[in-house]
Amino acid sequence: MILTINSVDVSDYVEVGYRVDKQNIVKNQWEAIDGTEHQRVLGCKYTINCNLGHVPATTAASISAALDAQKVTITFANPDTTSCDFIAPSVSSTLISETPELWDIAFSATSEPQLYGA
Repeated sequence: MILTINSVDVSDYVEVGYRVDKQNIVKNQWEAIDGTEHQRVLGCKYTINCNLGHVPATTAASISAALDAQKVTITFANPDTTSCDFIAPSVSSTLISETPELWDIAFSATSEPQLYGA
């Protein structure tokens, strides 16, 4: 399992339910004379939904600062390792323990288009 957010390794905190969706960017679709469907795929976008559990306070602060940016570089497994820029992630944080201070952090983000051949 690989998951880094702006070089902050959060792999150890990923909980069950981690999900990466890949959506093709299609320019046009057509049906050939034999009835087969064709489409021209220009690239793709990724959406990540992730829950990080029992994150120590210092690491939680680093994660929060990284996710607070307008653009975030995330390296992730899907199951291949991929790295791309994501736009303004949505984040929620919950304090689950005061001694020691531990946080649960949930985030979702959609990548900028990854164009093939670019």
